[in-house]
Amino acid sequence: MELHAGHRERMKNRFLKNGLEGFDDVNVFELLLFFVLPRQDTNPLAHALLNRFGSFKDVMEATVTELQSVKGIGQNTALLIRLVAEIGKRYQISKREVKECLDSPAKVFEYVLPLFSFESMERLYLICLDTENRVLHCSEIAQGDVDSVYGNPRKIIRIATERHASKIILAHNHPSGILIPSIDDTIFTQRLLDALMVFHIQLSDHVIVGDGECLSMREHGCISR
Repeated sequence: MELHAGHRERMKNRFLKNGLEGFDDVNVFELLLFFVLPRQDTNPLAHALLNRFGSFKDVMEATVTELQSVKGIGQNTALLIRLVAEIGKRYQISKREVKECLDSPAKVFEYVLPLFSFESMERLYLICLDTENRVLHCSEIAQGDVDSVYGNPRKIIRIATERHASKIILAHNHPSGILIPSIDDTIFTQRLLDALMVFHIQLSDHVIVGDGECLSMREHGCISR
């Protein structure tokens, strides 16, 4: 017990002095687990997490149920890992300006990437813009599974009109990391484009996110007007 206590104190002091500099992935999880497993050597459990999921990223993207499949990971421990992931995502989103101007693909990509941090399932976001491409509203409007997500055009149009949007941007992720639009992505985008025309709302872009990269469906030729 004293040996573990001394090790914990040294790890905490390292972090207080230099943050996570010099910590490998095992050390990071070992330190995190100190706060939910106060009387246990957390090093073997940190190794078990990384062995089970394969990488730091995959551990942070795992669901509570998946995390609990690792022997020794109870609900509280799984919740702590998910909480850290969600706090990191919330922090990145909160850094943005409320009325940020998204007048270029690069700015759009920078804006949407934090929305999909630590996500292993497909999610769809709607971003409402004014005539000057300033953000009026951003919200998640649909959740899917690892392969697909379906957005309801009526819901999208309702939110866009309630927010008095002149333009909208859609963004969804491909957990596989493959950025090529699927047939369903293309069909859905075209149908939504047609529906939006009735309300004089422009679909500026539909962005696909995967492995920290983005693809613009407009630039890809999937949106022609």
